[in-house]
Amino acid sequence: RTLASVLINDLDATVCLIDLNSPASRSAGPTIVGLFDVLAHEMPIERALHPTADPRLMVLMAGNTDPAAARQLIRSPHLTSAFAMLEERFDYLVFDVPPILGSSDGLAMLRHADAYVMVVRHGVTRVDQLRSMAEEVRSIESLGVIINQYTTNIPKRLRRLFGS
Repeated sequence: RTLASVLINDLDATVCLIDLNSPASRSAGPTIVGLFDVLAHEMPIERALHPTADPRLMVLMAGNTDPAAARQLIRSPHLTSAFAMLEERFDYLVFDVPPILGSSDGLAMLRHADAYVMVVRHGVTRVDQLRSMAEEVRSIESLGVIINQYTTNIPKRLRRLFGS
């Protein structure tokens, strides 16, 4: 989400954030139409694009399709067609995919990407896991690594001096 914000603000670009890491809630709330719903029911992709406060940023959620059907749709040619339509409309597509080490779904989605940023959890993700993942996606350009949930021993009063 932060990368999408940087692109719209720093480059004045239009961005579609494709958030496949946060499936729509199946609770009693309103139904959110998402990418897999569009593919499964042959709906126009526009039905699944959700606006944000900034008109340059739209969000495309996974949707409510059951996980088994979604796994098949990830590998379908219809997904490639949907992404081609989105590429015509937006300057950038930013994918938030499920963890690569958790299932093959995230890896299958990356075949549609030109580049990736690896996000790892500090103190949890092991170096051998990073190497394995980097090997899996070696044909795709790497833009770097983001380490999240990092804690520092630098006292808070000193961090404030440096704006971190």
